[in-house]
Amino acid sequence: FKRSDWDYHVEQLRHTEEFLKRYNMTEESFYKLLEMLREHLTVDTHQSCRNSRGNIPIIPEVVLASGVRFLGGVRYTELADIFGYSTASAKEIVNTFLCAVNRCPQLLIELPSTSEELRKHADQWDNLSSAFHLYYGVVGA
Repeated sequence: FKRSDWDYHVEQLRHTEEFLKRYNMTEESFYKLLEMLREHLTVDTHQSCRNSRGNIPIIPEVVLASGVRFLGGVRYTELADIFGYSTASAKEIVNTFLCAVNRCPQLLIELPSTSEELRKHADQWDNLSSAFHLYYGVVGA
């Protein structure tokens, strides 16, 4: 498999104004998320080169892009085609991404533990929502 060139991939998305559509976030948000997750997305360069028969290592940008696209409904086989790695690697890469998200303290979800906290969150949601009180009490989905 020949790895895709990340910089070229991003340049194509900029040129066609498709980044937001493909990743469901702005390029700025993508790179902000990348910095939060980078240490957990970085692969062992020596091991990656050994396993990939001389291909360049899979960079954190590609791990993040793969995980985000997977969560957006793209299948492992499609990820392999887009980014130039095997389907088996796609599964490992998505798992690496999901583990990184789970370990990231900035992405930790804390649920309300008291009825007062729950009411506060429900009121905040109700104020932000355009559902006209239809989902009062729903904290998130």
